[in-house]
Amino acid sequence: MRYLIDYKIILLKIAVLVLLAMCLTSCQDKSLLTIVSDPAEGDLYEVAIDSGKFTIYRVFDVTGDEVLIYSQNRYVDTQAELQQMINDDIENIYLDKRGLYSLYSKSITKEDLVTLVKEETILKAHRTREYKKGEKD
Repeated sequence: MRYLIDYKIILLKIAVLVLLAMCLTSCQDKSLLTIVSDPAEGDLYEVAIDSGKFTIYRVFDVTGDEVLIYSQNRYVDTQAELQQMINDDIENIYLDKRGLYSLYSKSITKEDLVTLVKEETILKAHRTREYKKGEKD
């Protein structure tokens, strides 16, 4: 009888952990969708590329439904390298704009950004409150 009770307690703990993990994932997705559906100048998006690599997009301008983004020139293989790229970008965006981003911007709608989240192309979003509109050299 004691083993049966222990077994039920273990199953209950596992069920609670699974539900907690599902809730946390859902909350993170909502936060990501909240940021992406209302983009702001300076937002950084972690992006998965088809080839299994990662890069970042930076929002440079938002006009109505149109969002102007530039992609980072570098592509990396791991999430750790991606985090380092984000740190480098945040530190250097005002010091050296040349070379960090593609020469060509991409115009995309807010709806398309949300679609990229649902397709798991945009993995995370970072909003920098101190961001001042940068100039593209």
